[in-house]
Amino acid sequence: MAHIRTWEELQARELTPAEEQLIEACKKGEPCVLGGGELQPEGTPDPSRHIRADVLRYLILGGCDDCIVDDIGVWVIGAHVTGTLDLDFITTRGAIRMPNSRFEGRICCEQTKCRQLDLNGSDLQGLRDQAVKVTGTVFLRNITTQATIDLNSATIGGQLSCEKAVFEVEDGDALNAQGAKINGGLFWRGVTVTKGTLNFANAHTSVLCDDESSWPSGGYVDLSGMTYDTVIGGPLDAKTRLVWLDKGSNWGGKFTPQPYTQLAKVLREMGHDSDARSILLQRDLLLGPPNRARLKMIPDGTWKVAFLSLWFDITHPLRVIVDYMFRLIAGYGHRPFRSIPILLALIFVTIIPAHMAWDEGSFAPNSAIIKESEGWKEHQLESNPAKIWSDKGAAGNDWETFNRYAYGLDVVIPIINFGQTEAWAPSTNRGWWGKQFYWMRWVLGALGWIVTALGAAAITGVIRRN
Repeated sequence: MAHIRTWEELQARELTPAEEQLIEACKKGEPCVLGGGELQPEGTPDPSRHIRADVLRYLILGGCDDCIVDDIGVWVIGAHVTGTLDLDFITTRGAIRMPNSRFEGRICCEQTKCRQLDLNGSDLQGLRDQAVKVTGTVFLRNITTQATIDLNSATIGGQLSCEKAVFEVEDGDALNAQGAKINGGLFWRGVTVTKGTLNFANAHTSVLCDDESSWPSGGYVDLSGMTYDTVIGGPLDAKTRLVWLDKGSNWGGKFTPQPYTQLAKVLREMGHDSDARSILLQRDLLLGPPNRARLKMIPDGTWKVAFLSLWFDITHPLRVIVDYMFRLIAGYGHRPFRSIPILLALIFVTIIPAHMAWDEGSFAPNSAIIKESEGWKEHQLESNPAKIWSDKGAAGNDWETFNRYAYGLDVVIPIINFGQTEAWAPSTNRGWWGKQFYWMRWVLGALGWIVTALGAAAITGVIRRN
C-alpha cells in the first residue's frame, strides 16, 4: 500500500475516532490519551483506540501543509496500532511517544533519525531499529515483546532504558544491540528474558546500571567487545560480577576474555582494586586450557608435525603443573602476597627436620679444614659432636652458632644469607633425620627459589602498575 503523503489522501480514508482525536492533538502539540491511557487487552481494536500504521507514519513525518504537526511530534497514550509501522530512512518531526500502546505489527526504524522514542509499557511485535539515530532517550520500560528488539549499530544520545521489560522471543535475539553507541547509559534492571538471546557485542555505553537477575543463564548473552565507562546502581563485588561474566563470555562455546578485562579496568578506575584482581585471576584461570589447547598439533603425516605433537603430549603435564603453581603461588600475578604464607610454610617445614637432625647429632661443620682439625676429630664418637664441639669453651665455640630458625630461612629464601648453610651441613651417616634432611633441603631449596622468584616478580609487577 502506498504511503499517505497529502491531506487529501488522508481524508480519503475512513478515519477512526482515535485517528481523528490524534490528528487534532498533533496539530495542537498535546498528548492524545485514548481509553484512559492504559494498555488495551488483546483482541479486536476498539475504534476509540484503533490507529492504523500508515496514518501514524503520516503524522510522525510531520503531516503536510494542510495538517502541520507541532514540533513536539506524535504523543499518543493507550493506542492500538494495526499494520507495520514503516519509518525506515526518514527523519521524524519531533519525538515518537507511544507509551501503553499495543502494536499488532512490527515497528521499522532502519537508519531513522528521531529526537526521542518512548514505548514504555507497550506490547510489541518487534522493533527493527538498525543504525537508528536518536538524539534523546529510548524508553522501553515495562514493554512486552514477542519478537526481536533490533538496535544493531544504533546511536542513542540519551539513555537506553529497559527496566522491567519482558522478552518472550521464540528464536534468535531477544535484544540485538551489537555495535550500539549509548551515550546516556544502559539501564537494565528488573528485566525478564524468558526466551531469546542478548547480543551486546562491541556495544558501548557510558554507564552500566543493571542487576544480577536481569541476565539470563550462560550461552544466551554475548558481552564480547562490550565497553562501558562506569557501573552505577549495579553490583560491584567480584563474586556477583563473576557470575555475570560467566554468562556473557562463552558465546558459541568459545571463551572470550575481553569482558573480564573490561570489567577489571572499570573496577580499578572506580577504586575497587581487590575485586578487579579477582576478576583478572578468574580470567587467567579460564584462559589456561584454551591457550594450552592451541599448542596442540594434529599429525598430518609429516615427521616434523608428528614429533611436535608427541612433544606436546609429553610436556603437557608439565605445563599444567607450572600453570597450577603460578596460580597457587602468585594468583597469576594478581595475588602476589599469596607467596608469603607459602614461604612461611616452607620455612616451618624446614625448621622441624633441621631441629631434629641437630638434636640427633647429624650436623657437622661445613668446612673440610675444620673436619680435619684435632679439635673436631676428638669429638667424632660423641652422641652429638657438633653441639659439644661448638659449646662454650670448646674448640668450635667461635664458629657460627647453629640456629634452626635461621637455618630454615637460609634454605628456603635464597636471597637472604644468615650464614647457617655455609657453616653447617647435615650428615647422611649419623642418624635417620640427618639422612632425610640431607635430601629434603635440596627439594625445599628448589621450592623456595620458585616461590621467591614468582612472588618477587608478581609483587614488583603490582608496584609498577600502582
